[in-house]
Amino acid sequence: MVLAWQAAASARDTQRVLELSDENVELAGPRGGARGHEILRDWLERTGIELETQRVFARGATVVVEQTAAWKAIQGTFTRAFIATLFEVQKGRVCRAHRYETLATALEAAGLSDADRKQP
Repeated sequence: MVLAWQAAASARDTQRVLELSDENVELAGPRGGARGHEILRDWLERTGIELETQRVFARGATVVVEQTAAWKAIQGTFTRAFIATLFEVQKGRVCRAHRYETLATALEAAGLSDADRKQP
């Protein structure tokens, strides 16, 4: 589910990302957070995000993905970075996507460890 969400985001398939997301999806990152499809749609269209999965950690409804990400920043510059995103999935839809600067921080927030590593 999470990998399909990422693939749709990278393909700029906004409609598919919305289909895979809860209507009240929570998006959060270093600059704060917000909820809902409109916020998600705006973020996807504004940033042109591209995500490449490096490692996946999961237990139950909680998934952390270490990623290589590229996106258009507010200043209009193109940014590339290693990031980690904590996803929560409920009823077959992403209900939370919280970006962290490091894998260690995301794993700690999710209560996951190396023992929860899965094959992408």
